Amino acid sequence: MKKIVIALLVLVSSFSLAQDSYFGVHLGTFGLFVAGAQIGTEVADNTDVRLIFELWPQSTSLLSSDILYTQNLSDSSSKLYLGAGIDLIFLPTDLQRLFGAHITAGMEFLFEEAGLYFEFQPTMIYYLPITKLKAGINFHF
Repeated sequence: MKKIVIALLVLVSSFSLAQDSYFGVHLGTFGLFVAGAQIGTEVADNTDVRLIFELWPQSTSLLSSDILYTQNLSDSSSKLYLGAGIDLIFLPTDLQRLFGAHITAGMEFLFEEAGLYFEFQPTMIYYLPITKLKAGINFHF
């Protein structure tokens, strides 16, 4: 637990040095509704990293991280992104944890300091494949 807290502090502190950081909230579904929040930052040209927390039904939660390749479209008011990440799912029974991996494809429409985004996220959790669809809003700072 101590290592996780230190890793999170290092990640969060790196956002203060970043060129473009964001905080967002989303709703999604994979047959069940989920709600979540994320923080992300640009770490290099066309490369973002982000940390996601989601609440699933029946007191299940997910902690996830992504690395994303981003590409601004010619009108610069929207961008496409592709990436991959890992998931840690916390089940309410006996403090069980499951690991997973996912790929992400999405698009964000930018409006000044905010952006509306949509994502398609095929995920493999343990042996169970799921496909999440998400929509949310990011606030850039």
